[in-house]
Amino acid sequence: MEIQPGEMAEAELVSHPGEECGYILQGEMKVILGGQEIYLYEGDSICFPSTTPHRYVNTGDKTALSIWAMVH
Repeated sequence: MEIQPGEMAEAELVSHPGEECGYILQGEMKVILGGQEIYLYEGDSICFPSTTPHRYVNTGDKTALSIWAMVH
């Protein structure tokens, strides 16, 4: 996934069956996960049930690059 500075991957929180795991290759992003805001930086990873409403926001000043695996 590639997100430009200040952009969101989704305009609204999304949810769907399964699980998601992501690894930040470059930059930083905020994952809005339910009622939490989780800040991830280069080298960080996260896993969560995709049924939890979520979205991704690039909070940094350079392109955020990440790899995601989603299992249904």
